[in-house]
Amino acid sequence: MALCGTGSFDPIPENRIGDIKTERLSFMEDTSEGAAPCWPRSAQAGEHMQRFYVPVTAVCRRTLNRVVRSVLNVRELVWAGFRDAGELCAWHTRDLNKPFIRIQLKDCSGVTCLLRVKNQIWVGCQSRSAPDRRSRGKIFVVDTERCTLEKELFAHLDSVQSLCSAEDRYVLSGAAHDDGKIAIWKVE
Repeated sequence: MALCGTGSFDPIPENRIGDIKTERLSFMEDTSEGAAPCWPRSAQAGEHMQRFYVPVTAVCRRTLNRVVRSVLNVRELVWAGFRDAGELCAWHTRDLNKPFIRIQLKDCSGVTCLLRVKNQIWVGCQSRSAPDRRSRGKIFVVDTERCTLEKELFAHLDSVQSLCSAEDRYVLSGAAHDDGKIAIWKVE
C-alpha cells in the first residue's frame, strides 16, 4: 500500500497491514495485487487509525485497483472517492457480505476530496466536459442516509482541491491555480 501525506507507517506481521499515525493523509493507493487492503476509519491528528479490511472479491476488484484519493467513515459505511474515476463507493463495516454501494458522478473524471457535513458527503471533483477539455470543478452532494446523489454544483473554473466546513452551516471550496478562488456554499 502506498501512502502520501505527513505521518509514518509501521508494518505489522501477519494479515494486518499496519497502523498509520498521521496528521494529514492526502491519499492511499492499493498496491496489494489482490490481498485485502486497509482503509482508515478515523484520521484525527496524532492518533492511530483503526484498521478496516475490505475483502477483495471479483465484483469489486476492478474498483479497488483504482487510486483511492479520499476516505470517510460515516454511519457504518466506509466511503471512498477515486482519483482516476468519477464514482463514489461505500462498503458496509458491520456486514462485509453485503454488496458495496456505487454512485456514478456525471461528467467527473476524478474525485479530489470528500467532506462530511451533517447527513451529507460533499464530493469535490474535476470535470473535463467543457468544449475546450480543460478541467472544471464540480461538487456533488450525497445523502448518507439514503445513499443517493442530492445535488450537482458547478463550482470553479479549475478542479476543486479542498473542502472545509464552517460550523456545519457552510462549506468552503478551494480550486486549483487556473481558478484560484474560494467559494462559500450554504448547507441545506
